[in-house]
Amino acid sequence: MSRKFDRTELPALETALPVTPAPGDNKLRHAVRELRALAERLRTDENLPFYSMRVLAKHLQLPLRTVALAIEQLEAEGLLLRLRGSHTKLLGKNAQTMQKIAGVIGMPVWIFGMRHFIYRRHIALLMGDALWQHAISIDTILYWEYEDLDQDFIDRLLRHRIDMILWFQPLRHNLEAINQLKDRGVRSLIIGDQEMPNMPAQILIDWEPAYKTVLPHWKQTHGIRKIILVEGTRHTTPRLRFFEEVASRHGIVCVRQQSSPELAGQLAGAKPLPISTAIALFDDHASTEFSLRNPEAFLKLAERHRILFARDVPSIPFCPPDSLSCERLAYPVREIVDSTSEMVMAWRAGTEIPPIRLTGMVTLDWRNPSWM
Repeated sequence: MSRKFDRTELPALETALPVTPAPGDNKLRHAVRELRALAERLRTDENLPFYSMRVLAKHLQLPLRTVALAIEQLEAEGLLLRLRGSHTKLLGKNAQTMQKIAGVIGMPVWIFGMRHFIYRRHIALLMGDALWQHAISIDTILYWEYEDLDQDFIDRLLRHRIDMILWFQPLRHNLEAINQLKDRGVRSLIIGDQEMPNMPAQILIDWEPAYKTVLPHWKQTHGIRKIILVEGTRHTTPRLRFFEEVASRHGIVCVRQQSSPELAGQLAGAKPLPISTAIALFDDHASTEFSLRNPEAFLKLAERHRILFARDVPSIPFCPPDSLSCERLAYPVREIVDSTSEMVMAWRAGTEIPPIRLTGMVTLDWRNPSWM
């Protein structure tokens, strides 16, 4: 005979959870939303027995399998706990984790960027080491291209049971996720660029001083009069617009070229560009595409024209460093890591501090003996 549990601590399900129709194509998301709201509404300081899955399925008029998957997701979020052969518990607010840590910070990391770019890897590694000094664990959440556009991405982040989330240069479409996480009690710490005025960054990287160093150097030392801006996705537009404004103040004309696999070959073709023309790479995809798709054309351009890697340097294994005529804009990695630790500890202490402004770094006539 199966065991029965007294659930008198919880109100009758009929009064606690009004039945609303589930969308025909999204029953699981509906179940998660309804049960999450129910659990958060009934939660107390102590653990309580929760309604059985069969009772919930019957009440919500949903398949038992759908309710089981919803409860599995809420268990990953730390609201419920399933006991094998027993029942489901509603976890109390005072429930303790086994780990001896002060908190968990989620850090979404784009797999493409982690694979191809040097400084993104450094920041991810150093951030984990720095925050662990304060007993705070970094939970690195890898995602593929466009995966962060899906509504399910927010649910995936929440399943990691994070206390806070750290965004490194999020894009405009990530604002929806940031706002939804805020509504669910997860605060976002954003490391962003000054060129993205609609992104409310707590750590702001100012690239204008770096631009003001590169542009006079190009004009006075190398006679640059024109810059080709390799335009990638729509996300580069604010950055390119700002760079164009700074360049125009120095009397340098900017011309945008849409990135394509053939672009490097076209620019290095039979009719060479004037030596007074430089190339600037801002977009992640455009930078790797321009550098890696046609190695012979890239090397030909790099020997003759100044190239600006304007955010991060891709790994270019075939390229001898002495053949490059390039400048590099780099993230102030150590300052970013230290500022993040400062902001996180202030927030944990209940203190609000003003946004921290950092200056992007620049290296002229850059040489790197190792591209990997």
